[in-house]
Amino acid sequence: MLFLLGMIGRPFLLAFGAPLAVAIALSACGALNTAQDDQFENEADPCQSCQRSLTDCSSRATTDAHFVACRDEYLGCQQGAGLGVGACTNPDDDLACKLCEERYDLCSQTENPELCGGQFDGCKARLIRNEEARGVCGTLVEPPVDPEGCTLCKTNYASCMSDATGGNTAQLCSTLFMECGLTVGITAEECPLPAAEEACALCVTEYDTCVAAGDSDICAANFLACSTKLAAEVSCDLPDDGNGGAGGAGGAGGSAPTDCAHDTCEIGDALEASCNACTTAVCDVDPYCCTTEWDSQCTDWAEKLNDCDCPQ
Repeated sequence: MLFLLGMIGRPFLLAFGAPLAVAIALSACGALNTAQDDQFENEADPCQSCQRSLTDCSSRATTDAHFVACRDEYLGCQQGAGLGVGACTNPDDDLACKLCEERYDLCSQTENPELCGGQFDGCKARLIRNEEARGVCGTLVEPPVDPEGCTLCKTNYASCMSDATGGNTAQLCSTLFMECGLTVGITAEECPLPAAEEACALCVTEYDTCVAAGDSDICAANFLACSTKLAAEVSCDLPDDGNGGAGGAGGAGGSAPTDCAHDTCEIGDALEASCNACTTAVCDVDPYCCTTEWDSQCTDWAEKLNDCDCPQ
């Protein structure tokens, strides 16, 4: 019953649209690698098992809908273990970092390092709330070896996407990226498209190149186009320009938290977890409510959790 309730509020979930996409996402979330399956069988704490399942699924998530499916599976995992609503809270930033690093180590034993590195970035972007903590996490993880030619293809890809006129579509740039890989003799597995945090760094590099070329009038607009298309899931800003400010714009992945802009019983923009006891309780169970949108599932939580006083 809890798992079904977790699915009712999302307009793109099984009952209300894109059923195939979400079904595929749920299937991908459940497809844990063998090493992790063995580890879960011996896991004494069911919450730890569910958190590792969430970590694996979040690492593979490539869209917001996929990540929502991961969170719903996390709730279903708790129900399957016989736990109550909110028994397993969302991993805090320190634990999320350790889980992402652990998952990276397991991935590196059997998969391409470049793939594992990209999934590690995705894991951090999805599970670690604090930007500073996200940046520090993984600094001791050995970076994957970049196949020869991959950096060139990624740089060209970011350059293609840095087009404020709209003339270069995502499909065109993706095609050019694949053609570049064929030209330099590397496969898509060896050189996948850059994950959000890596893409943000590429967009910043493109901006610096643009400014150095003397085209400063269009550089900021091109950076915005690049960061919006490639790094919407993370906060992607230009570094401080040395004159007391920073250019650029952050990512556009969902609504930014708006502190206490509306009542917890009402649907609206994402709320800060620290707003009150209710938002803290809801976002511990369902972080989507404090990172993307306070939707009907969030108000459902606000009706059920003890720290909230929304009428049922």
